[in-house]
Amino acid sequence: MVPWELELLNNTIPTESLYIVEFAPDVAYETLEWIVQKFRQRVLDNGAELIVKMEPYDPSKGFRIHLSCTMACLVKLAESVRLKKISKKGQLREFSLIEIDEFIDSPEEVHGVFTSAEKQGLLRYALYNLRATPHERFLPGYPNIRLYHGQSIVEKCYSKGIIVQIYPLHDLPNLKQLGKKWYKTILEPQPLDEVRAYFGQGLAMYFSFLGFYTSYLILPALFGCFQLLLWLLNFEDGIELFCIFNVLWATIFIEMWKRRSNELAYTWGTLTPAPYDDPRANYRGKLLADPVTGQIQPYYPRWKTLIKVYCGSLPVVFLCLLVAFYIMLWSFWSEEWLLAKQKEEWPIYELALYIPGIVYTLIIVIMNRFYRIFATRLTEWENHRTESQFERNRVVKLVLFEFVNNFMSLFYIAFYLQNMEMLRMQIATMLIVLQFLNHFEEALLPIALRYGSEKVEELLVNYLAKKKRYRRFLEARLKREDAENRLTAEDIRNLKTDEISSDNPAYRQAVDEGLLESYYGTIEDYLELFIQFGYVFLFSAVYPMAGILALLNNLLEIRADAFKMCKVFQRPPSMKVRHIGAWQPALQFLGALSVLTNCGLLYLSPSLRSSFSDWSETSWLLLWAGVEHLILALQLVLAMVIPNVPLWVRQSMARSEHEIRRKLEERVHSDLEKRLSKPCDI
Repeated sequence: MVPWELELLNNTIPTESLYIVEFAPDVAYETLEWIVQKFRQRVLDNGAELIVKMEPYDPSKGFRIHLSCTMACLVKLAESVRLKKISKKGQLREFSLIEIDEFIDSPEEVHGVFTSAEKQGLLRYALYNLRATPHERFLPGYPNIRLYHGQSIVEKCYSKGIIVQIYPLHDLPNLKQLGKKWYKTILEPQPLDEVRAYFGQGLAMYFSFLGFYTSYLILPALFGCFQLLLWLLNFEDGIELFCIFNVLWATIFIEMWKRRSNELAYTWGTLTPAPYDDPRANYRGKLLADPVTGQIQPYYPRWKTLIKVYCGSLPVVFLCLLVAFYIMLWSFWSEEWLLAKQKEEWPIYELALYIPGIVYTLIIVIMNRFYRIFATRLTEWENHRTESQFERNRVVKLVLFEFVNNFMSLFYIAFYLQNMEMLRMQIATMLIVLQFLNHFEEALLPIALRYGSEKVEELLVNYLAKKKRYRRFLEARLKREDAENRLTAEDIRNLKTDEISSDNPAYRQAVDEGLLESYYGTIEDYLELFIQFGYVFLFSAVYPMAGILALLNNLLEIRADAFKMCKVFQRPPSMKVRHIGAWQPALQFLGALSVLTNCGLLYLSPSLRSSFSDWSETSWLLLWAGVEHLILALQLVLAMVIPNVPLWVRQSMARSEHEIRRKLEERVHSDLEKRLSKPCDI
């Protein structure tokens, strides 16, 4: 170990404030003292070894602390989580202090060895890896809150409302530079490496998928423009070729994305899954010794969870699907009623026909919001052990409901009413309205609500402050809150924690970012793309414009999502991901279903049928059944021909494995030579 490596190991200079933890205003002093002590204790003493600073205490706003750590602590954490980084030679290797010269050349580069996302990710690991010991069975100050050996203390406090907010602070200089390259550009490529370095792999994977999917929409959009031109010229031939191209192109996109995601996962060091996942904080069960780790953890029989899934959740989900289906039928009944009331002298008749579709689209948006909350609570009730199981089951519920809510009406129009003009109008209405509402809700609404609510609150307080009766009420309320509050000035002094002054930029930044909404995760964004993918590829035969609208929307979506990540929401925690999760099989399902829907629409097409008028109905049906089987076979061939893992990734993994074996053999031979060189004691 060279001297500057020793200097790094002994480095005690703290980093900037990385994480903010905000406690509830009525938090018990015993709990606060215990948690702060846990944050500061050494790892050997079951602590997190973090640097804790507190903001000036305000009883009405709770207690907020800033967390940071030293570079030496970051190095230890990186070795603990076996962080993988690209070496100077371009190889993916586990970070190690002993081999730090493989990653940097000089001591001046030490502070840049970890990216912004890696720093906050490592601190988050230390924070959430703060676990209860066998003797800590109850949360101090809350004897009714039980802890089990190995449970995450922070997650437990957050789930019980003792901790109300946990969020990482933005690195403002890096964020400013990233914004210039990202959301402030129009047609420039996304700076995905910078996005990963700042936000982590989870968000970088989403934006990689969004950009990759958008690039694969270019050809369907161009062919859609060409097909639309033919329709305007009353020339409808060629639509069958366009549909076949679309469904095969969807398969190519899905298979090529598998390759791309594996490339990214290997480059980011997340391709190899973790051998064992810890239980979720809200996982409930009888406390038993874990057969793998030996720690006392809750155990809930898997068969009970499966009974809840299939005998409890599944019937409830199908009931929700029936409600969504009934609302869809109501929309069509309303439209039929308008048609029945048609009068030639009614001048707004054409516009009135759009009302049921627009109202139904708005109802879909409202139902989607309600069902997403309901699906989360239902999945929580099922009591899945790991976070991956929880997310997978929640995504399945969301996919089922969104499929019925968004696509069942289109199937009803296409294959029951067999009204292609109505189908085309419904797709256009839902696609345009949903995309507009999504942009408004994600980027504009949070800003409007934030500044609007602050202005209304300010005006209301100023108005009421003039009323003598209200002033007396407010003063009495503040006195009562001060009397009921558990924390006193003496309690704060007893914490013996350094205080951040109110003129410190980190203080103002923490206050401002604490007012922002927390990011809801990528599940909402993936869900939007799932719905859009269905509109584009399920009904290509009747609405080629869907690809054009989706392409234009996604070009705006990339910049709008980048803007909301940088300006609208709190900085999300850095997460490690291998792929897009359960959304991959969901897209494959839509790709296979698109073959059936497009072949069915072409079978029902009057223009195509008239071109083969001499064919019998049976021959016509068998023709499209054969085409459907042929395309499905081609999809299977494409899935088999296109490998999921690129050759260079397989070679790199084999090279790394060979390097590990070679070093292990050298170490074994070296130890053997040392033993043989020692004189034998007689």
